[in-house]
Amino acid sequence: MMKNHPPGNYVKARNGLPEIQKTVFDDIVADFSHTTNLHDKTGYVPYYALSEMVRMGWRLAEEPDDARRQMRLLEVALQALGPAGPPDLHEFFYKDSPCGTVASSYKRTGDLLCRLLEDNPDKSLIFPMLFCYRHFIEVNLKRLLLLAGVDLQAVLNEDEKKKPHSLVILHQILSVRLPDNAKTATIGKKTSVQKELERIRKWAARMNKVDPKSDRFRYAEDKRSRPYDFPDLHSLFQLSELSVLHTEMERLNESFYHVAIVLVGPPETEGNEAN
Repeated sequence: MMKNHPPGNYVKARNGLPEIQKTVFDDIVADFSHTTNLHDKTGYVPYYALSEMVRMGWRLAEEPDDARRQMRLLEVALQALGPAGPPDLHEFFYKDSPCGTVASSYKRTGDLLCRLLEDNPDKSLIFPMLFCYRHFIEVNLKRLLLLAGVDLQAVLNEDEKKKPHSLVILHQILSVRLPDNAKTATIGKKTSVQKELERIRKWAARMNKVDPKSDRFRYAEDKRSRPYDFPDLHSLFQLSELSVLHTEMERLNESFYHVAIVLVGPPETEGNEAN
């Protein structure tokens, strides 16, 4: 069995990189460690080799993300527990955040189909791809409502005109029911809850206009047996390329994440814990 390098090698390899490449190196190390722990149980990480690859321009498809990196490190720590840890990490995280896990799974599936479409002449993959992206938005909206303490079913029962699959209505409910302290919250120096909600609103409106009942990309015809046209990104969303859609969904995912973090609130310190 191969052994992991001592921690000192990580520091040395990282310190040898330009400052701008260090976060890229951290992301790749976290992914590499996660993968080797998952598949061959060695946890082997060739720090120097990875640092040289980063120096030559190697990087992940996504931008470095501290939250994603921390999740990878948590997964590695759980894997290191062996039999004492959870038998299935996906099930473990699902129990902790069911809506978040489901929303993330549809987003990742949409991403995979998007990449396949870029290299695959089979354009019929656009149906499941767009359904996955739409459902990712819907589940995330319902997740934010849950985090905001909203009983969605009770709200929908108050007015039969409020459809449970309408992204516009879900966003409207969220905007009204969001706690006052969350509405005025800022996120770092560049954005705020209101800015992120506006991005979510725009995509909820765009997707809802195309698919108000969450059936446009699941079936070939509507309930009156009228056939749907073959989806076209430009006519549906005024997007020129699949890569633009993927980038938009990445940014939208960040918006959902930022609002969720505000709703969850900061972790309690020992001094604030209830006796």
